[in-house]
Amino acid sequence: SQKIKIFIIRKLLFKNELFFHLAEQVHSQRLSDFLQNLFLFERKAKLVYSLITTGGIIELELLNESEPFSQGILCSIKPPDKGWKTIFQLSGGEKTIGSLAMLFAFQILKPVLWYLFDEIDAALDFKNVLKISSHLIASSKSSQIFIVSLRSNMFGKGNHLIGVGKINDETRVVSLGAGFSRF
Repeated sequence: SQKIKIFIIRKLLFKNELFFHLAEQVHSQRLSDFLQNLFLFERKAKLVYSLITTGGIIELELLNESEPFSQGILCSIKPPDKGWKTIFQLSGGEKTIGSLAMLFAFQILKPVLWYLFDEIDAALDFKNVLKISSHLIASSKSSQIFIVSLRSNMFGKGNHLIGVGKINDETRVVSLGAGFSRF
C-alpha cells in the first residue's frame, strides 16, 4: 500500500513537471511570436506614418519589457516640425492620423476584404483629408473601403457615391455609380 502511494505521488509529480514544462514552452513561443509581430507592426506603422505625415515618427514601447503582456504598449508620436508626445497629448487630428497609420499598418500585415469608416476625417484639416483619402485610394486596390463623410475632398475621390438626406421630411437616397463627376 505504501509503495502504491509513493508510485502515485511520483507519477503525479512527473505529470506536474511535464505540465509546467509544456506551459513554459507555450509561454515562451507566445512571447516570441508577440515580440516578432510587434517589431513587424512597428516597422510598418513607422513607414505609413512617415508617408502620411511627410516625415513624422511613431514609436511603440513596451511598458514592462520583462513581462510584455502585463501592462501594455505606449505609443509616442512626433508630428513633423513638433516635439514628441504620447498619444494622450495629441490633438484630435494628430490622434486620428496616428490611429489611421496603425490601422493601415495592420492592413499591410493582415489585410481584410473591406473596411467601414465613419467620419474619420472629422478632426482633420483639408491637407490631411487629402493625404488620408489618397492613401485610402491606394489601399482600395486590395480591399473595399466604405466611408461615411461630410467632406467633399474625401467622398469626391470615391468610385461610388451614396447620398442620404432628408427632403420635405422624407429620407432620400441618391446613388452615383462608377464614373460620377468628381467634385
